[in-house]
Amino acid sequence: MAMEKKWFAVYTKPRHEKKVAELFELQGIEYYLPLVKTLKQWSDRKKKVEETLIKSYIFVKTNFSDFPQIVRTNGVINFVKFEKKEAVIPEAQIQALKIFVNNDVEYSVTNEHFKKGQKVKITQGVLKDIEGELVSFSGKTKLYIRIEHIGYGLLAEVNSAFVEVL
Repeated sequence: MAMEKKWFAVYTKPRHEKKVAELFELQGIEYYLPLVKTLKQWSDRKKKVEETLIKSYIFVKTNFSDFPQIVRTNGVINFVKFEKKEAVIPEAQIQALKIFVNNDVEYSVTNEHFKKGQKVKITQGVLKDIEGELVSFSGKTKLYIRIEHIGYGLLAEVNSAFVEVL
């Protein structure tokens, strides 16, 4: 009986996220590297490029038996740990991250630590069924999705009519 695979965050060398993703692909390791398109300005031109959403992090869905292979992958520093154990990232947070990145949702990534607020669920729109914490931010209603154990979160403005308190 194989152990159930869970999501973990892996810390990479700076600017090695895409290379690590390629190596994981070759090794058959399931991963998620959130990428966003941004417009870069050089002195002679502008160009849309794909950048990593959260610098130096890539997520892997695996079980403990693959840990040695993952850590030996060129560019990987280590698993992100919480209380001396590899930190499990809940599936719902990875799914929320994918929805934010894959849909035209205006959001910002922040490492600001908000106080735990009211737990809410979005009832309509592209963020439907995503759960998070309600945060009042500059007088606007914002939904904060905390990505546990890595110190980052996503912050999106939501219509208060689409929010249900849990």
